[in-house]
Amino acid sequence: MSKRKGTKRRNDAADAMTFMHLTAGKWISQALAVARATSASEDGVYRLLRALASLGLFAESANRKFRLMPLGQLLRTDSTQALGAYARFVAHESTWRPWGELRYSVRTGEPAFDRVFGMPVFEYFAKAPEAAAVFDAAMTSIARWRPEPSPRRTIFRASARSWTSAVVMA
Repeated sequence: MSKRKGTKRRNDAADAMTFMHLTAGKWISQALAVARATSASEDGVYRLLRALASLGLFAESANRKFRLMPLGQLLRTDSTQALGAYARFVAHESTWRPWGELRYSVRTGEPAFDRVFGMPVFEYFAKAPEAAAVFDAAMTSIARWRPEPSPRRTIFRASARSWTSAVVMA
């Protein structure tokens, strides 16, 4: 966290929310405007937006401007099809830090979350209301989400010896 000129400290969640609103809004985003609004490096924001454009979330036009593509619509927060709250959850430290201890969980069968945070997940959420709010919003967003019907779906089968997958036509 960093101090802003003469203002109170902003937390990472607020910065992420501002970034999400600016980039997933109805308007065309310019890297400089997003960087200024989030107190971030213009070059860093530009690189991030280009990376997201390579995934199909945005399309870049002249002067470092980006427009939201259909896939990027899922990051909006004003739609029942939006998964922005889930994206914030996935990027939240309460989610990504335990993934760093995946090897521990696989070896011991114990939750990595407990190892990282020193307590079970819901006990942690009871003590960390900001993390609990991120989790609650994520669960609400995925409960409302209804994917578009797909003519194909992949079925994964696991056995003790191998993983296999098959594409099934609906």
